[in-house]
Amino acid sequence: MKIKVGAWLLAYFVGLTSCQPISERSVGLHEDPFYRSTGGFDSQRLPLLAPYEAISINRRDGWIVKLFSDSGAVSSVFHAQRMAICQAKLYLAAKGVNYVRGSEVSALWVVLAPPYQERVFVDSTAFYQHSPLRLQWRNMDQAYLEFVRSKTTP
Repeated sequence: MKIKVGAWLLAYFVGLTSCQPISERSVGLHEDPFYRSTGGFDSQRLPLLAPYEAISINRRDGWIVKLFSDSGAVSSVFHAQRMAICQAKLYLAAKGVNYVRGSEVSALWVVLAPPYQERVFVDSTAFYQHSPLRLQWRNMDQAYLEFVRSKTTP
């Protein structure tokens, strides 16, 4: 009888200590707070690979990814449309006005290797020569909607 009561109490207390919202338990949120926030009142936020995140303030300007390199080539990627993550690197493709070393370009490809290794390409041929052959590109808007719905990062 004592064993049954003890086993029941043990199961009860284990159940209590493991209680957390079902959504957190089932979707496997990252423990790092960087991966939890979806944005503020006036913006949308998509965490990519720390420390990189995509921010969208309005639909017209699209997604913006701030870079950290001190090379001076690019400070941010504007109009990011597609992303891929492969071998712990983040790949971005942007179509729209961006600036590389002060010159305007209409398309841009970026390879980011956290924490701060960044490589910028203005030519798709050069980009694909330095990238895995089979990147699985994802649309930024779709990735954000999946993040909001499931709380899992791309």
